[in-house]
Amino acid sequence: MMELRRIVLVNWHMMVRADLDLAGDAAILGQNRSGKSTIIDLIQAVMAGGSSRLYRFNRSAGESGGRSERTLGGYCLGELNEDTFLRSQARSCIALVFEDPNRRRLPVSLGLSIEAARGQQTEVAGRFVAEGIGVDTSMLLDTDEDALRPTAWPVARRRLDQACREAGGQLLTPDDAKTFIREYMRVLFTGRRTSDPERFVRTFVAALSFTDIASVEQFVHRYLLEPQPIDIAELRDSIRRYREIQKTIADLNRRLEALRAIRAQIEEFDRLLAEEFTCRALEKTAMLVEGFARLLANVNERRSKARELHLVTAEFARVEEEIERATEALASVQRQLMATGAQGQRAIVEQEIRGLERDHAGVMERLLARHLSTARAIQLLDLRDRLGAINPGELFRARARAAPRAPVFGAPPGAAVPGGGRARGGGGGGPQAVPGAGLGPG
Repeated sequence: MMELRRIVLVNWHMMVRADLDLAGDAAILGQNRSGKSTIIDLIQAVMAGGSSRLYRFNRSAGESGGRSERTLGGYCLGELNEDTFLRSQARSCIALVFEDPNRRRLPVSLGLSIEAARGQQTEVAGRFVAEGIGVDTSMLLDTDEDALRPTAWPVARRRLDQACREAGGQLLTPDDAKTFIREYMRVLFTGRRTSDPERFVRTFVAALSFTDIASVEQFVHRYLLEPQPIDIAELRDSIRRYREIQKTIADLNRRLEALRAIRAQIEEFDRLLAEEFTCRALEKTAMLVEGFARLLANVNERRSKARELHLVTAEFARVEEEIERATEALASVQRQLMATGAQGQRAIVEQEIRGLERDHAGVMERLLARHLSTARAIQLLDLRDRLGAINPGELFRARARAAPRAPVFGAPPGAAVPGGGRARGGGGGGPQAVPGAGLGPG
């Protein structure tokens, strides 16, 4: 909190120069006409920025119960009565110095430079808010021929500005009283610009009237509150506008509720749409996984069928070797029969031939029973390779719709048989065509 620590004056009423230092709680005591009101009016003049609309000089003295005759120019010229002045013209400087007792903030000095002359209007030449320095009379006086005279405002302003910069502060020199009050309120109290500086000054000036307070309510209404008579027409208009605003607010609330409902529906739609996109993505992912699984199964099936094909081919080769050996044995027997011509030996050989044919037929039946499904699968795999450009799913559905054909086994006489031999006719006692010697398409 900033406290008043010094009152500075040059050419103020009957005092030529004074630096009044204060500390803590202070009181101004003295007999009547000793200058107490002069000090109070100096404080008023500085706080009001020199504006005659705001200060009320000598209010504490209660002169004749009316408005005081004292003026700013009268204080500068040292007016004693209507015709007596201590100075015919004067340059006066008055200032207040505020300091922080905790030393957390820089000192602040507020002041006025006033020029007055008899018969002329008094002029406030300059106003200053000096942040960072505590002004005294030595900064406001110049030596001229071993005499002191008040410093002209332009020179004083340059001197104050330099002192503020050296102290780390700044100098503000507003041109009007209202701006001056707003600036020192910002520096001293609020830390920001205030909206109604004149009201503050009026309240401050009213507080300087040292009179008995008959009623707190009366004091508040007279000095603190602005007069505001009730205007019935304006009040009715305000009530009407208030009701219209209430209706507007109610209508806006209804619209707001409708918009909230629409927003809830939109959010629900967005949620469902996101779920739909997620489900579709999962469905496509599942189809892709299923397709890969089918492809892998087909690859594995092809490898299995290829192994079975290899085994069947090896079995066919072995059977062909057996058939070839049996054929050679049969031819050898026939040659022996033709060479010997013995009927008994012929019967024995024919019986051996029939036994060999039965063994051969049994081997072929077992071979067909074991490798029929493998032969069909190999044929299907060959067909699928040829029809690779067709959609596999469409091919399998077409296969499911088609009825499978029964395989045709056996070969006509003279047809080719595995191993490169040919089937012989049934006449002449020779070997018969072996049933099932060939594998038809499955």
